[in-house]
Amino acid sequence: ILQPLLYGRTARAPSAFSYKKIKTYHNHVEELITRLQNVRYLARDNLIKAKERSKQYYDRKLNIQEFKVGDWAFLQEENRKGKLDDHYLGPFKVHEVMPNGNIKIRVKEKRTKIVHPNQLKIAYVPEGYEGI
Repeated sequence: ILQPLLYGRTARAPSAFSYKKIKTYHNHVEELITRLQNVRYLARDNLIKAKERSKQYYDRKLNIQEFKVGDWAFLQEENRKGKLDDHYLGPFKVHEVMPNGNIKIRVKEKRTKIVHPNQLKIAYVPEGYEGI
């Protein structure tokens, strides 16, 4: 598969012998250049198709959550020790949604933490819940 990209032709066995007409050097170089260009275009197209398939698969699995100020969210536990430990901490109140998409949550009374939305999960808390 790589030989056409690197050398402009497929590999041949040592015992293979060609009875084709011998070409001039100039014709051989021109043919080699066109073959290499065609193979490179084909490889480029295949890479673009693979990239699109990969993006479609990623987008299919993507779960975008929108947070607003005042919402409640669970924070994903970073350093879990065992398989029975809690996966999430909280709930914490969303203090600010930053322009770059990160979210500032209130961890303690006067302490906040900036986290990426991928680390958060929407929490459904009872009406009137004040938390921290």
